[in-house]
Amino acid sequence: MNYIVLDLEWNQAVSRRRLITTPILLNGEIIQIGAVKVNDSLEELGRFNEMIKPKFYTTMHPTVKNLTGIKNADIEKGGSFPDVIKAFREWCGTGADGRGGEEFVFVTWSMNDLSMMRDNLTIYELPSEWLPPCYDAQKLFDRQFIDDDHQHSLGYAMYIFKEKPLECHDALNDAANTVTVLRHMMGGEKLTEDYLDISSDEPMYYTHMKIKPELVEDDSDLSVFGCFDCDEYVVCRNWKRQTSYQLVTIGRCQSGHEFFVRLRFKKIHDGLYEVYRVVYDLDAELEEIYEELE
Repeated sequence: MNYIVLDLEWNQAVSRRRLITTPILLNGEIIQIGAVKVNDSLEELGRFNEMIKPKFYTTMHPTVKNLTGIKNADIEKGGSFPDVIKAFREWCGTGADGRGGEEFVFVTWSMNDLSMMRDNLTIYELPSEWLPPCYDAQKLFDRQFIDDDHQHSLGYAMYIFKEKPLECHDALNDAANTVTVLRHMMGGEKLTEDYLDISSDEPMYYTHMKIKPELVEDDSDLSVFGCFDCDEYVVCRNWKRQTSYQLVTIGRCQSGHEFFVRLRFKKIHDGLYEVYRVVYDLDAELEEIYEELE
């Protein structure tokens, strides 16, 4: 098993008028893919670093430019997203034909990179089935070394471990910094997928769409989905408001399998909200969270 420690940089629309909203809301277009491949001993096996010439957000947003140092001239020299993704897949280990090859998983600092990768594959009409499981090193760090409910930056993790970070907001540098943090977290022990899975508590299912919150109960795309454990459908009712922009419920299938379901809304325009759905196996802690809500 190889571990692809991945980081992305992406550009944004320079104005709301230029924001892509169909077929999906495109919050960002990837302009750099950086990754470090390691084995279970966290020994480096290779690096990937490619700039991408954007197709949709072709002018650098001033904030992104200031944050990353990436200029319009830099992205003009990049490859096309389909070509870079093909090269990245082969480098990861999928094989030249996209099948077979080495077994690997992704490790990222937060799950934002995976969401952005999915959105960009969708907008370019490229397959996403090849994407492996992805684990959240940020959540792993927060739970095991800080033990609070805050999300801490990669720079803060480097500070805690008394490491001087490579320049941040460069995709390859951030991937390399994440590897450094992982080495400290593991303390010489071998990295395993089970360890990452238990620590990160990754949601089992992710989707997003545009909708008005008051229509959730009537929208079968959000309130009904296939059970992960059998051939039945999971039906979600009795949604409870967890925060101003989050609804939760417990979904059940006819065979009795239960899941904790969370919807997170982000307002976009014209009374519409982008909604993200995540689904977890129901456990006692999640059930207690639901029962305590009004």
